[in-house]
Amino acid sequence: MIIQKELYDRCCPAYQRIIDELEEKLIAINAPEEDIPIIKQCFSIIMEVSQSYLLPKEYWRYCLDYLIRMQSRLTEDDLDFLCSSTAKRALFHLHFEERWDNGFEASVLFVVHTYLF
Repeated sequence: MIIQKELYDRCCPAYQRIIDELEEKLIAINAPEEDIPIIKQCFSIIMEVSQSYLLPKEYWRYCLDYLIRMQSRLTEDDLDFLCSSTAKRALFHLHFEERWDNGFEASVLFVVHTYLF
């Protein structure tokens, strides 16, 4: 489980079901990391759930850490789009980590300046 058990236990049963479904979908796509559609599918699952529900910061870390690990397998345009979209959504979910701008400085700083200033 991506989030801590203590946080999960404090959630209402309806939200626990959402988290369970999200985790099941992420586990189900556990495929070779060089498969670009799988990378985009992982991203899409988190983004889809986050359209309807606020997600804990651990899922944003998971998503961006995953993209960082896969950056050599993505085109620059795909990487920029996926990272900036993730950072934007994380900001709307009230979560951002300073370390995220190390690997994706241009797109993350653009997002921060566009939406915060």
